[in-house]
Amino acid sequence: MRIGLLSDTHIPDAERALPPEVFQAFRGVDLILHAGDIYIPHVLDELERIAPVLAAEGDDDYGDTLTDKRVKRKHNLNLEGQKLWLVHERPYFHKFASQQRTRTLAQGKYDTPDIVVFGHEHRTVVQRYGDALYINPGSPTLLNYRRGLGTVAILTIESTETNVVVLQLTTGNQSDTVVSQTGSQSWGMGTSKQQIGAEELMQLPDGELELMVAEKVMGLQPGIEASDVDCPGYQGKGQNGCSLMGFCSDVSASFELDKRMEKLGWHYEQRPAYASDEGFWGYGIAYTSEDCWVGLAVQSPSHIRKAKCAAAILAVESQR
Repeated sequence: MRIGLLSDTHIPDAERALPPEVFQAFRGVDLILHAGDIYIPHVLDELERIAPVLAAEGDDDYGDTLTDKRVKRKHNLNLEGQKLWLVHERPYFHKFASQQRTRTLAQGKYDTPDIVVFGHEHRTVVQRYGDALYINPGSPTLLNYRRGLGTVAILTIESTETNVVVLQLTTGNQSDTVVSQTGSQSWGMGTSKQQIGAEELMQLPDGELELMVAEKVMGLQPGIEASDVDCPGYQGKGQNGCSLMGFCSDVSASFELDKRMEKLGWHYEQRPAYASDEGFWGYGIAYTSEDCWVGLAVQSPSHIRKAKCAAAILAVESQR
């Protein structure tokens, strides 16, 4: 099964109409999934001339688009044995015991997806996290928030084999350029293992978690003098050879953690974590790299920096 993926078309604001290159790229697909910020239903009508269309409701969608039968906040699909979510904003899966009373995006017939197709970020993403594949096709009209020809993606699913090709649309007789491509057979249960690790990290006392951050992320060892390192997380020798500034509570230490993660190729993100009919609540905390994403969800602002510490440890460990 070949599926055309696109998002954030913003018609007619970004362009007056969908570029014809989109229709060329989607020629022969069996299904088209639009990950939101459609603006006008006519976009879906045009795409439906090629193949059936489903779309996610974007945070900027309005009017007739919201009542279109093809548009939902989230589509749960079972395609060739693969569970696929179509949403606008990337969901967060880590949910801790204290939050079991809340409703999350994961509730429903399909609890954990194999594939998540999302948009909103206006950039291309093909990331594998545990047993889930995250795909953002970018935007054909406003990639990286710049007007002009952007990207779409082709997702191919054949039983346990999945392949994604992100295409940079080009004009004239030039062939579309492959931006990124990944192929995989069905992968293991890494997400469940990561969920357990996240739960355990969040239950640690702040001091223990901060020590792990200093050693595993900041690259420091107990007994190192503060004068030997450029890191406010170590103020000098103390119990067990060191005394920590609070990565879980101190703003400057948390900022230094972000700088360290940047050097390691990880970028910090914070956004609403849960989706419901009433909107969003909670906080999604994540570090992202070119080929991976590690995210946790918390309810209280007081837990944000602790979640950053846990996500940083999980991210760094995922590369080893």
